[in-house]
Amino acid sequence: MRPIRLAMQAFGPYADKEKLDFRELNERTLFLIHGPTGSGKTSILDAMCFALYGDSSGGERTGKSLRSDHADPNLPTEVTFDFSLAGNDYRVFRRPEQERPKKKGSGSWKVKAEATLWKRTGLEDSEDGTVLATQWKRVTDEIQRLMGFKSDQFRQVVMLPQGKFRELLTANSRDRQAIMEVLFQTAFYRRVEEALKEAAKGIADRMKEKGQRRDYILQQAEVETEQDLADQLEAVGKRLSELKQAVETHKTAEKLAQDAVTQARAIGDKFSELKTAQASLEKLNTRTEEFVQKRSALDNARHAATLITDERSLNERRSEAKDADTRLRGARKALDQARVAKEDAETRYQREKAREDDRNAARKKLNELDALTEKVAQLDVSIKESAVASKQKQEKEKEFAAATELSESLTAALEEKRTALAEAEKTSAHIELLSTRMEEAKKTTRSLKELQKLRSEAGALGRSREAVAKQAAKTEGALTRERAELKLLEKARLEGRAAILAKGLVPGEPCPVCGSTEHPSPALWDQELPEDEAIEALAERVEGLTDELDGIKASLADTEKKLAEKKALVAAHEENLGELQDKSLKELESESRNIRNELNKALKARELCDALKREIDTLVTNIDKAAKAKQEAQEKLEEARTRSGRASAVVEERRSGIPEDLRSLAALKNARKKAFKNLGLLEQALEKALQERTAANEAFSGCTSALEAAQDNAITTEKKALTQQHQFESRLSEAGFPDKEVFQSAKRSPAEITRLEKEIDSFEGALSAASDRVKRASENVKDLQEPDIRSLEEAAKSAKELLENTLRNEAALGEAAARINRLLSDFRAVSKELESLEAEYAVVGRISQVANGTNAEGVTFQRFVLAALLDDVLYAASERLKIMSEKRYTLQRVLERTDRRIAGGLDLEVLDAYTGTSRSVATLSGGESFLASLALALGLADVVQSYAGGIHLDTIFVDEGFGSLDPEALDLAYRALVDLQKSGRLVGIISHVPELKEQIPTRLEVSAARHGSSARFVVA
Repeated sequence: MRPIRLAMQAFGPYADKEKLDFRELNERTLFLIHGPTGSGKTSILDAMCFALYGDSSGGERTGKSLRSDHADPNLPTEVTFDFSLAGNDYRVFRRPEQERPKKKGSGSWKVKAEATLWKRTGLEDSEDGTVLATQWKRVTDEIQRLMGFKSDQFRQVVMLPQGKFRELLTANSRDRQAIMEVLFQTAFYRRVEEALKEAAKGIADRMKEKGQRRDYILQQAEVETEQDLADQLEAVGKRLSELKQAVETHKTAEKLAQDAVTQARAIGDKFSELKTAQASLEKLNTRTEEFVQKRSALDNARHAATLITDERSLNERRSEAKDADTRLRGARKALDQARVAKEDAETRYQREKAREDDRNAARKKLNELDALTEKVAQLDVSIKESAVASKQKQEKEKEFAAATELSESLTAALEEKRTALAEAEKTSAHIELLSTRMEEAKKTTRSLKELQKLRSEAGALGRSREAVAKQAAKTEGALTRERAELKLLEKARLEGRAAILAKGLVPGEPCPVCGSTEHPSPALWDQELPEDEAIEALAERVEGLTDELDGIKASLADTEKKLAEKKALVAAHEENLGELQDKSLKELESESRNIRNELNKALKARELCDALKREIDTLVTNIDKAAKAKQEAQEKLEEARTRSGRASAVVEERRSGIPEDLRSLAALKNARKKAFKNLGLLEQALEKALQERTAANEAFSGCTSALEAAQDNAITTEKKALTQQHQFESRLSEAGFPDKEVFQSAKRSPAEITRLEKEIDSFEGALSAASDRVKRASENVKDLQEPDIRSLEEAAKSAKELLENTLRNEAALGEAAARINRLLSDFRAVSKELESLEAEYAVVGRISQVANGTNAEGVTFQRFVLAALLDDVLYAASERLKIMSEKRYTLQRVLERTDRRIAGGLDLEVLDAYTGTSRSVATLSGGESFLASLALALGLADVVQSYAGGIHLDTIFVDEGFGSLDPEALDLAYRALVDLQKSGRLVGIISHVPELKEQIPTRLEVSAARHGSSARFVVA
């Protein structure tokens, strides 16, 4: 990055607008930013960093706090920065959120933050170019992508602010790794680490899964080894073969038992049939007397049936005589009624004939009403026309009222929308700030979750370490006891064997052990000699406990290593979080939700602003249209009112010549209808009275004739009834019935006679059949013995149950055999897969461990690459530092891992040629530290440009630090900066040291005044 132009307005101590053109420095790339204390020298660097990243060069100040105290209230605070990068030119503009005085009235209003980034390669100064990004955060993200740095990394390798200069030199391995990872773009190696770790984890997870699957198979089979499972399958197979033979035997026995039951049941059925037949015959014999009585009743019914016709004829003659007498009485009553009706009809006719005057008056009234029909019709037309005109007037009044109401409502809606727009614009002004706060909240939440996870893992490792330590102590105690016991047994065996040899010693003969012929004190042993097998077994236990203890100690060391690494990660996260580590996730999530809600409201407010603006434009147009519609509605209303008045006058004129109750066609029609009806009723009453008189005379004559005929018929039917009664009484005597009551009791209907006949025939047939059945059943059981079926059925049931039990056992054992065979096959398949995974993990897992830092040096793959790059940086830096320190100091990387709890590989130390020893860079004095930091920054710039394809460190700014150097060291540092300038880089120095002002002719002079500072380039 190389600056081109910087324009500041109301920024820092600069009250007006300052423009600095860095193109003047193309040939003079070493310059001094010089000025009195408090004049705002560093504000120039602040402005550059603020333009690029939205914060100051130190990172402690935001845009809101960078406004000049001397600036005019109406002058906005803003920065525009032009710079070149990798052959392209860019322009970035930022205006922070700030308070501005209102144009009308008192008070102020908040102006929201603005930011824009343009690409303007090959364009004139007045042209902005192509927009790459807008909005505060998006511009910052795009700058980070172009530069390859975040703001804090940019300050550590390009713009070194006061108080931050030594951070790159004294940074720990983790921070230095973060810087170099970006500079040298080595994230690929970290991704390789992660990919290897994930691959190894995937294989380990599958191995664990397969191991658990294999153990689960053994648990299902309730065995411990594969051989146990195979032995179990063989034993089940033998038992299954035995059960199959038993099944065949039980099948034969069950069939014989069932055949015996079937044969016994057949014989038993014959004896049951005989008993049933005998019982049925006995039951029929008990009903014999009953059917003798039914036979007698049947005979009497048949005799009575021959007299039924005569009885029916007698009843008919009697009924005819009774009916004739009833008709005679009716004819007499009808004649009396006809006489009265004839007299009444004559009276009504004479009364109606006398109402001729009423009929003439009704005819006159009807003629008068017919004469009014035309006048009422004309009046009706006028009324309808008046009603239409009145309705049109009402419609126009409604239209005018609606137009008035619409105009007023649209005006009120316009005011409401304008008020809502002001509120929405006020709410949407906070979007950028809320977006930034939202990202920070998300980042903090993720870090806190990771910290809690690491703390939990560290706690688990701590508990695991305690458990392993207890196990180690327990095993070590057991080993101590076993070793002591082994030592005692070996001593006892040695002493016992010596006693055995002593028993065979002969005075004067040489000892088989020492060869001496004298035996002054032979060994004695009066206890049982320890067995060699017991000693060997104890020795094996001691060896096993020793191996076990070594394994436990190795596990303990590994656990302690992991715990230390985890604690280091916890400490790193705690350091990054600072005071936020004490906050709960619930509090952070609540804050995030609140910010998210506010951001959503602001985003919705922005969308609402656009919608409200469109609605306001529409309302303005509609208000104009409504005003025109209101005017047209008012004109039409006046016309309708005139037409309505004219129609009402015509109606009143035509009403005056018509009676009030007949002024409508409906009323006239009703009146005429009533008059016509009245006339009709009068004429109909006369006609009806005449007809009723004629009909009454005719009815009286008919009733007289009917009475005479009824009298003759009554005499004839009475004679016929007496004759028929004499004939019936004669037939009863002939049929054997002493009187009519006996005849009535013997009578049966044809259906009852048929039923009796069927019952008697059925009974006689059943009695005969039952006798034959008893005879046949007796023949069937002749020479047979009744069997004991129950005992035979129990025997058959037992045989069946035995067969079924055997079959169930066979099926269960078959299923067990299939299950064991399936488990054995699964176990062998899983074992084969596990062997393959173990072989794969032996390669991938080890590579992953080495790449992720599980090695003697604790260096990851990426850190190994960065260490090699750092060696190149330190070589380049040491060449410059040797010049500055007159060959005393050399920067080098710490090769030995001093703290195994944290990863190493990127720590720095300085080799002092005067003492011949290496020591920490933290031990350097202020001046020495400045020179080392400057050398490291310059060496880093050299190496980065040779390695990193997308990062160009064409510029470096150094803020102070030269005041800590003596004249000789200052001269050496200056010479190093001159060398850097000769390589084509732009070097800017902020310093109060007078010697530098004398040596550097190109300066950016900053002047301080009572109302703000100013800056200009000066070439001496």
